[in-house]
Amino acid sequence: KFKNWITTRLRWLDRNIPSLFVTGVENPKIAKGYNPYPNPASDKLAWEIGNNTVKSITLTSLGGKVFHPKSSYENGTVFLDISTIQSGIYIATLFLADDTIIRKIVIKTE
Repeated sequence: KFKNWITTRLRWLDRNIPSLFVTGVENPKIAKGYNPYPNPASDKLAWEIGNNTVKSITLTSLGGKVFHPKSSYENGTVFLDISTIQSGIYIATLFLADDTIIRKIVIKTE
């Protein structure tokens, strides 16, 4: 019963609040390519984006807290400083000029 309630609730969130938080992947364009590494990560996270232009990057905790980590760009790769973010599972959202990439990442602090 509880599992069904959660599934129903997540589907409702996906349909009604798609720009706030994504709980599932329904857009196949979002599901391919652009995988951040290492995953799990502890202090830096790299994301190869090629020649794409980054608008912004957010990390969202499962509790809904949004982080905007410091980033740098070098040779087609964005590097995120995650050294001040607590251990946990996060949804990383990479907003490019013409695409949005969403991935689950795990942060493990030493």
